[in-house]
Amino acid sequence: CVCVRVFGCRQKKNANGAAGEHAYIKVPRGCVVWKVVPAGVDEHGKRVYEKAFMADLNEVNAEKLLVAEGGKGGRGNNNKNVHTSENGKPGQVVWIELELKSIADVGFVGFPNAGKSTLLGAISRACPKIAPYPFTTLAPHIGFVEFTDGSVISVADLPGLVEGAHLNIGLGHEFLRHIERTSVLCFVVDMANGETDPMETFVTLRSEVESYSADLTKKPALLVANKCDIRTAETLPKVDRLFEQMKEAYPDVPIVAVSARFGDGIPNYLKLLKKTVKKAKQSQERSYEEQLRALQNDPGTQSDGYIYIPQTQDKDTE
Repeated sequence: CVCVRVFGCRQKKNANGAAGEHAYIKVPRGCVVWKVVPAGVDEHGKRVYEKAFMADLNEVNAEKLLVAEGGKGGRGNNNKNVHTSENGKPGQVVWIELELKSIADVGFVGFPNAGKSTLLGAISRACPKIAPYPFTTLAPHIGFVEFTDGSVISVADLPGLVEGAHLNIGLGHEFLRHIERTSVLCFVVDMANGETDPMETFVTLRSEVESYSADLTKKPALLVANKCDIRTAETLPKVDRLFEQMKEAYPDVPIVAVSARFGDGIPNYLKLLKKTVKKAKQSQERSYEEQLRALQNDPGTQSDGYIYIPQTQDKDTE
């Protein structure tokens, strides 16, 4: 949560006033907090603002963030010092922006018109826009996959990626920032597209993700060969060749062939998806526990659970 500290005023007889209540803003885990700072005006006379990073509330030690402190109460006069008093100090005024990146367990990564929206509709009750032209998805769509054992996996259909996205081409960073808070990357390749080789398509997608952030390629991943029902005489041999190439070049990335339109291969895909997400969550829990133990053993860790952002103050207000 994001917190603002408020201090009370001083009462008579040199007694301290009641402390003000802390003002908390509860936010979901995975929020990034930015400080918004005025940066003048542009050529059109509009105000321009800059953002400064404050904290990532997805980290182990980021449960509470102290954004601003309330004012300090002054001291009134008394019988001994009738003409002496001290004014209080106003509290800090801070503009912040909250960015939520944590969206789903699985994120679909693929070029436009690869069949990601159709795949999401085939495995969940989500109803994303589906059309025979690219860039039908301009914002993430979330679907929930329910299993017979009661477990649920959230899946995000993300906007289509284009080559050069790491340079902010196309939707660029707007797309790539969404996959930072997914546990598993699911690459979707269009097997019916005769213009590009499926293996080259996967390598390009992975390169774009890696160019944006090398840490993203460390996430568990799987590859879906979609649209296997179209021109099967041409598509199925390409699927066999893709299986062999992936086994040789990326043995740690499992692959499954499906037809999202007709549901062929979807049961096998769901089994693989559930298994991959389970391993990813177990790995995250182990990593979280290790970081937590390291923080507990660190004598410099804040005892009250707050993250303190250094604030520049005048000497008379300290």
